[in-house]
Amino acid sequence: MEGFDRASEPPPEVMRPEQRLGGGMRHIRGEAYGSIAAHIEFLCQDAAFSGCGRSGDRQSLAITYMIATRHFPTMRLARRILDSLLPCRCVLCGYAAGEEGICEACRDELPWVVAACPTCAMPRPPGTDAMIPCGACQRAVSPIAQTVAPLHYRFPVDALIKSLKFRGHGWVAPALANLVWPALAERQIDADAIVPVPLHRWRHARRGFNQAAELARPLGRRLGLPVLHLLRRRRATRPQSGLDAAARRRNLRNAFIAVRRALPESVILVDDVVTTGETARAAARALTAGGARVVSLAAIARSS
Repeated sequence: MEGFDRASEPPPEVMRPEQRLGGGMRHIRGEAYGSIAAHIEFLCQDAAFSGCGRSGDRQSLAITYMIATRHFPTMRLARRILDSLLPCRCVLCGYAAGEEGICEACRDELPWVVAACPTCAMPRPPGTDAMIPCGACQRAVSPIAQTVAPLHYRFPVDALIKSLKFRGHGWVAPALANLVWPALAERQIDADAIVPVPLHRWRHARRGFNQAAELARPLGRRLGLPVLHLLRRRRATRPQSGLDAAARRRNLRNAFIAVRRALPESVILVDDVVTTGETARAAARALTAGGARVVSLAAIARSS
């Protein structure tokens, strides 16, 4: 397996931040892996879908392994054993990180939000009262009770989210979820279930997965909550990027619907990034219309 040349690179504690993050970008491009299973899955995705010219035998092995580990319990058990025996690597620098997925040195360099609005998670100046909502949230009633988004949407967080979302690097999701659940535990949010924000079925089919669901599963394991797919997108909406706030609201009007009548009383909605919050609010309105009384939101990062 390809990895880092430790003879030519100093250990993490003496590396400069830009060196660690540079190593992380090499990792994101696929030169370092958290486990053998993740490595072989990367070979499958890279060879089968990126057309990067790997040998046919290697591609066949990768595809066979990924299908087997996803559909046969014995192979899934073997995958867990391999992952437990081999050290987990930091998704940023590639050095040993434990089960958290991101080493302590890299965690210290992440763009953490120091103070934010408790309702919409908009970053605010340090020292602001964490219990008082921002002016916008005080002027308009939100269907979301509180929002947890502990990081700014900046490098390297944006690169990690894009590697999950657009390149299918699923091994990044547990590491990202491990950045969120401590903030949720600190808020002491009492919830009955976790609900990922859904993609439309056409977009889900093209992408092959829902990044919100990939984040929700490890969050559910950490918090001991079931992950329930209680929402459905009724129509394919335009991408939100590039739209102003009013256009985003029009784009998402009545876009979500609850898939069953009896909903849990309190749920945590999960998405990858909060930008204007329109997607989360539209999803929260559908949940409250379906019977949920309290909807909270958890995301990896907040775009300010």
